Amino acid sequence: SFDEFAEAACPSFSKPNLKPAEFDMEISVIDSATQEPLSNSPIEITIGENFNQASTDGNGSFRQKATINFYIVMAEHPGYNSRSVEKHVNPKNRKIIIALPLIEKTTPLIPGTTSSIIKSDSSLFVPELKSGFALSDYKRNNIVFLIDKSSSMNKPDCMPYLKTALSQLATMARAEDRITIITYANEAKIVLSSTPGSDHEKINGIIQQLKCGGKTEGGKAIQAAYKNAEENFIKGGVNQVIIATDGGFNGLSENETELMQLAGTRSNDGIKLSVLAFGQNRFGKAMIMRLAKQGQGFYVFIPDENDAKEKLSENIKLQSKIK
Repeated sequence: SFDEFAEAACPSFSKPNLKPAEFDMEISVIDSATQEPLSNSPIEITIGENFNQASTDGNGSFRQKATINFYIVMAEHPGYNSRSVEKHVNPKNRKIIIALPLIEKTTPLIPGTTSSIIKSDSSLFVPELKSGFALSDYKRNNIVFLIDKSSSMNKPDCMPYLKTALSQLATMARAEDRITIITYANEAKIVLSSTPGSDHEKINGIIQQLKCGGKTEGGKAIQAAYKNAEENFIKGGVNQVIIATDGGFNGLSENETELMQLAGTRSNDGIKLSVLAFGQNRFGKAMIMRLAKQGQGFYVFIPDENDAKEKLSENIKLQSKIK
């Protein structure tokens, strides 16, 4: 059968002023064993690539005005495992209950740390010092990281793994290497201008400050990344833009063909395009895999913490190895 509200959220050309039905949505966070409410629990509510953060009241509930849509709600509470729930919400199906299980074995908190909506081990991650990256064996690198910080990257298998991968590379980089970090969501922003790779503390500080929020507008950002790579071009070295994304990437002027052509043209100019992929967006990954191939760079999928520690650094060494 069809949901009685199936048509209510669709645009009407016969009634252009028709507004979506608005109603009160209620989110409750409870203990999975006792069913008792968990007050002051941080929650994150996601619709597409838009999200907002809130917390439950003294009764373990949170209420807000909502329209018919598909919602993803993540909740956490100190001493409990975090969980997310996906649900289509409408006026008759407007309650979301998230039951959190207790953590069986707890890890002592480090003084001065606080809880966040996503617990990232990368905030406590101490990268291993990488050796064996001598100038006699490896070319110099000019790397421009183009990082997707849209709300779709705000997942445990996305931004935390990205931070781990970048932090590990930062310890391996040399004074002769150059690292730039540009973030994009609603707009492109240079958060770290071209910096010697030996400035590990500065680079890692920027990495750990990365936060998610906004829509994905990658097409415009890639032009800024290529421009930066060209300005800091290292003759005889490896020059490249590395896109880090979960796959939600819009092409130039919403045109994927134009984006592919740009990647091919710039690779012929000596600026490669590589991709670090995160999350489970299958459709998006098919596109960025083709993009990396067109840009003559590498495509690396980071599914877990171990790969986050190894794959990026390994590929950079493989690219810059003097044959």
